Amino acid sequence: MKKMIAITLSTLTAAAVLIPTVSSLAAETSKEKAEEIALNHAGINSDQVAYIRSHMDYDDGKKVYDVEFYTKDYKEYDYEIEVSTGSILSYDYDAEYYDTSRQPKSADSSQDNSVTADDAKGIALTRAGLQMSDVTFRSIHQDYDDGRLVYEGSFLSGTTEYEFEIDADSGNILEWDQESIFD
Repeated sequence: MKKMIAITLSTLTAAAVLIPTVSSLAAETSKEKAEEIALNHAGINSDQVAYIRSHMDYDDGKKVYDVEFYTKDYKEYDYEIEVSTGSILSYDYDAEYYDTSRQPKSADSSQDNSVTADDAKGIALTRAGLQMSDVTFRSIHQDYDDGRLVYEGSFLSGTTEYEFEIDADSGNILEWDQESIFD
């Protein structure tokens, strides 16, 4: 009888230890799900992707997937997805090898610098879904990147920092980064 009670207690103890472990593993985001989350957030279909790479990593003690993919039109996306929740911790977008000379010009964009610094701020705010009153601009300045005049800037809203690069001729967002100030 004592053996039976000892075996039952051992079995119950093992089950109590294993069940939470198994259920927490089942709740973790898979690599494939992390890729799906990133693609959906970017508004990209899998048939538009030329290359995708994902790997597990740790950031600030959290287990994350680093998901990087390129579209067939040379846009690069980088995502950091928390494994335990599937939430997006940060993301970045770059238009690699973007050639503005292929973009059609409107009749009123014949000047070299048709986008002002204020226009660039407005473009960045629209992308972030914020209003001027919601943010504090840290910087915005003109620079040349690969022979192209761009606006580089950054601003804060709450605990989120935004960094951007906008083509000074077309107003296209060339680079975009959004992450917590605590990262």
